[in-house]
Amino acid sequence: MQLSLLPLVTKEELENAWNWLLEGVRPRPTTPSQSCIYDHKQWQIQGAYYPLKVDGKIEKHLGILFLTSEFGDDDQTYNLANFDEATDINCPAGVLDKDVANVIQEAKGFRDSLSEHLAFWVRLADEAQARVKGQKFAGKLPHVQSRDKGPDGLFISVGQKDYIEIQSVKNSINDPKSLVGTRSFRTSGKIHNRKKPKQLEEFWLTANENWGIVRLQRELSNLCRLMEITEQQELFKIALSNKDLCFYNAVVVADEKHAREDVFEGYGHITHDVSRRIATYISSDEWKDLAEKTRQEIKKRLNI
Repeated sequence: MQLSLLPLVTKEELENAWNWLLEGVRPRPTTPSQSCIYDHKQWQIQGAYYPLKVDGKIEKHLGILFLTSEFGDDDQTYNLANFDEATDINCPAGVLDKDVANVIQEAKGFRDSLSEHLAFWVRLADEAQARVKGQKFAGKLPHVQSRDKGPDGLFISVGQKDYIEIQSVKNSINDPKSLVGTRSFRTSGKIHNRKKPKQLEEFWLTANENWGIVRLQRELSNLCRLMEITEQQELFKIALSNKDLCFYNAVVVADEKHAREDVFEGYGHITHDVSRRIATYISSDEWKDLAEKTRQEIKKRLNI
């Protein structure tokens, strides 16, 4: 029996969405500010930077990128990020994963999922903007459902500089500061609820108590195979057990009005090296509205 394929995203559409992201998103700073490398993500429009907003085009680009990282594979995103090689994104006609359908049908669940996909694509664009000849970069695909276990994001770079970056993603339609860390953690580094740690507390547990280390190592092995490298694999695994060799990226997707560096207060408890404390704030004019319009775009493409 031969399954027919349903084209979700054409090569040309993916190229356009990738170029929009690559050319528009504000590059990551290279030097720390006060407590971290604070990366306030906005998009360039006619020489000035603005938060993401519904404009009839942006939500379509976001929908295309979401479908690519939801239905595409590691090779497709790897080749796009490293070599600007886009391909069609397809799925079997009449076959839609129930977990994927559930994500798209529910507004809040979709916001959670979209934030992880957006963080994934922004990080790929960061690396592509700063691309160094001979440097290869790969990241694990976002979760199918945001509540799936394992790291929200994991990236490795190999070349003149080898490094690992662990990513945690939060999003909010309100002030996101309470999702990033509790008051006690921000002031003293103490964690009171280890069953439901906040964003920076997750990093602390990874760095100091090997929290989730097996899943991280498995994801690293997959990325190393994708990049066809072997010599760095054991080094990377050792790096996960040594907090002085790992970079951390706390990503928040929320409204522009809440964007400020002190959202990430307490980052210093993770590592003393400020250059390895990255805080990415992806700004939206109105995150709830943008996510909903993007969801509707995706529903139309999937005919659900």
